[in-house]
Amino acid sequence: MHNSFPPSICKAGNRSPEEVDRRRHAVMAELREIHQLQLEGKWDSKTWNGFGKGKLHNGVAAGKVHEEVAS
Repeated sequence: MHNSFPPSICKAGNRSPEEVDRRRHAVMAELREIHQLQLEGKWDSKTWNGFGKGKLHNGVAAGKVHEEVAS
């Protein structure tokens, strides 16, 4: 039988509840950061293209978010 789910979904099934929670919190922190950038008028296509790659253009706070997501 062929698995119709993408590999990322299959991998998620192998994570512990603690790992799922940690990653969920990291994603929520990233979304809060995006929202703050939007409120400050600093969110544009250039920022979007670098997001998730450690290339946000707003300084220290973005670096902290990416460190958490990467860990």
